[in-house]
Amino acid sequence: MSRASHLYTTLLRATEENEPGCAGDDRFIAEPGQVVEHWRSMRRICDACPLLDLCEQVGMGERAGMWAGFWQGQRDR
Repeated sequence: MSRASHLYTTLLRATEENEPGCAGDDRFIAEPGQVVEHWRSMRRICDACPLLDLCEQVGMGERAGMWAGFWQGQRDR
């Protein structure tokens, strides 16, 4: 199992005990341009999430959506 797969599995298991703030919120899987006006409120949801650190680790390998308050690739800019 790759490190990314392990992290993702760990995150999924963690969501069984702690529901992430983004659960069921489709804005977090939308294209950035579709929800740019909501970015600050979405970021606050992430900042308060009990799974923030793990989400950040998983999100570094993702290609879409918002992870730990950042859009994929945003940290590189």
